[in-house]
Amino acid sequence: MRTMMALCAGAVCLLALTLRGASPAPEVSSTAFRTPGGGTLLLDGRAVRVEVSVIRDFMPPILGEPPTAIFVTFSTRDSRGLPRGLAIRDAQLLFGRAVWNPRFMDDIRTAGFPNPNQRTFLARGGPAWPVGARTALKLTLNDGRTTRRIDMPVRLGRTD
Repeated sequence: MRTMMALCAGAVCLLALTLRGASPAPEVSSTAFRTPGGGTLLLDGRAVRVEVSVIRDFMPPILGEPPTAIFVTFSTRDSRGLPRGLAIRDAQLLFGRAVWNPRFMDDIRTAGFPNPNQRTFLARGGPAWPVGARTALKLTLNDGRTTRRIDMPVRLGRTD
């Protein structure tokens, strides 16, 4: 328990604040995968597989949407399932000096059929980088207890 006080001169100002059981700042750790497209890491005591696909879509665009999408899938064989509250807090996909900051949402193909052992996030609207481009993905994950930064190489694929 900590107590903080403030006393102001001139105007009447007295502040006393007692903090009880303030939670510590979340733990932050980093992981760098060398294998393009994914790897395994430990989240909340569970082995979690991370798989990433970056796809350049050559189908006709809908409403002029930029052609690149990124899928990030987390899966585990642990009987407890994935950690509750698993979320992507921030992301950058780098190609040379160019940066795309994707905004992820749950993939609608899996959102209606929740699986406690797998979750896929999707972001659309990325730039038209060349197929085969070697990109670098930087993710910041949070599972409610810890924050983890992940760096991994990803090669840009295609769909027709």
